[in-house]
Amino acid sequence: MSLYKIAGLFFILISFSSGASVSVLQLPSIPPSSSSAPPCKFMSRPAPVYPPRLFGLKIEGRVKFSFDINSSGRVENFYILESQPANKFEDSVRDAVTMWRYDCSGIPRKGRVYILTFRVADSH
Repeated sequence: MSLYKIAGLFFILISFSSGASVSVLQLPSIPPSSSSAPPCKFMSRPAPVYPPRLFGLKIEGRVKFSFDINSSGRVENFYILESQPANKFEDSVRDAVTMWRYDCSGIPRKGRVYILTFRVADSH
């Protein structure tokens, strides 16, 4: 897993030996976090599973979602904001994201927004 910071946004690329990749882009929080609050650190971030049937059919997609982080670092109030194609990747994203854990120094965070993209590597 590789972590990149581009223009203040965080981008993570998870590559699999099968040729699949899942990228995660963190968008600015809504509403913006207090500037005095320390940034959250990832404690655990299981990767979403690329649904095998979709991978086999080379179906790619993206899911935009939001959630809050409670004072103990657990994900709450998970919502799918947008998904293309619809009803394909949402369960995989929900299963993984609800297992993410953060250290936010005991300060709850609201409105974290991410875009997760599923891609099949070009076999050429």
